[in-house]
Amino acid sequence: MEKLRYLRGSSYVKRKPPLLLLYLKLSLTPRTKYLCPLSILPQRHHTIVYYPKLMIRKMASSATCIFCKIVKGEIPCFKLVETEKTLAFLDIQPLSRGHALVIPKHHGEKLADIPDDSLSELLPIAKKLAIASGAVDYNILQNNGKLAHQEVGHVHVHMIPKPNEKEGLIVGWPQQATDMEGLKKLHAEIKEKL
Repeated sequence: MEKLRYLRGSSYVKRKPPLLLLYLKLSLTPRTKYLCPLSILPQRHHTIVYYPKLMIRKMASSATCIFCKIVKGEIPCFKLVETEKTLAFLDIQPLSRGHALVIPKHHGEKLADIPDDSLSELLPIAKKLAIASGAVDYNILQNNGKLAHQEVGHVHVHMIPKPNEKEGLIVGWPQQATDMEGLKKLHAEIKEKL
């Protein structure tokens, strides 16, 4: 079981408090569909330990995730590559011949939800798939969230061969006018947060 994160002060710590397993009881609340803790921690822990619902949401959703079921072997797939942390298989609704998906075995809905070590193989495997498919032109695509066209709530990378104008990914890219002052401000804002 993945180690739960807890909050002490203002920083997240990736280890279990010693008494966590004795005091933490989890229940699935039907209204929110989140796996959330019941407040049964001793009073002395209430001020230093906080368990937000969103931090353990992924544990609830991984039980029903179609990609997690594929990883567990509960649903068959056309497996291409499997490592300790990653699985690649053919897309069953391909945009073109050779369209494949590469997923981390660790469940997370968005890229930011996945530990870096579970992401390290995604692009190298997508590259191997592109070479093996014989694709000269291809798209590597990774969407995060419904507004960004993510269909399955589990991080995945598409390798989509583009053999001609009609097959593969078709993108209508609405370009915006260049705003150099706006770009300078945005650049400074992002750099400050890195």
